[in-house]
Amino acid sequence: MFCRFRGFKVKLKRGFFWYYFEGNRRTPFIEMESGWPCRYIDPKSNQLYLFRVSYFKRRINLEVFHAVTDGWGL
Repeated sequence: MFCRFRGFKVKLKRGFFWYYFEGNRRTPFIEMESGWPCRYIDPKSNQLYLFRVSYFKRRINLEVFHAVTDGWGL
């Protein structure tokens, strides 16, 4: 998946004046759905990724932080 969509394999880093994306080599978590959708994505508890993948029975959810999809892609 990441070879095709390289823009998702990033982490957000703090620069001197602004934030920027840096490559992320960790493996993302896939977890069972808990709580409600569209809640805050905590990068520290999500292998520093800016998206969350969860499942419930036969449903798969993908939630993405807006900066990954709004900005300039790779």
